[in-house]
Amino acid sequence: MDAPPDNNTFVKPIKQCFVKNPRLMPMTRLMLTLISGWAGQRGAIETTTGILAKHLGRCRRQIFRYLQDAAEEGYLYYNRTKDRIGRYTGIRVWLNFPAIRFTRFRKSQTERKAAENLDVTLKAETNGNTYINRRMDDGLWDTLERFAASSGLVMPEKPPS
Repeated sequence: MDAPPDNNTFVKPIKQCFVKNPRLMPMTRLMLTLISGWAGQRGAIETTTGILAKHLGRCRRQIFRYLQDAAEEGYLYYNRTKDRIGRYTGIRVWLNFPAIRFTRFRKSQTERKAAENLDVTLKAETNGNTYINRRMDDGLWDTLERFAASSGLVMPEKPPS
């Protein structure tokens, strides 16, 4: 068999868990990778089993086995397309992209909130330092006074016990 010509097409990064899945047939994995490259920015892929068979070097019956294998594992959903008379014209394939590809959801610049647009926090929503408001023991307060005196800090007045 001849090697395919390099026409600078590529497939976006795919997940290792997809590549390492032992339940998939090896050619099913290659077919899903090929279809994933065709899909671009998601959406349905309309093709025929003959086109897939030509690209993978297999018969159409084997392509149906690969499609069934991938559907059983949850990597895709497909159905046959018909014309107005009812003749089968091809297949329409929907891929489960989160199972195959690495997907990064970026927020656009309009969705991000700038720092100047953020609202202030209400006093009721803050977590107050409740340990200061409780009764403090005199030993801890004496230690804090000595530390403040040695550092040259002004000590606030002692809270009531």
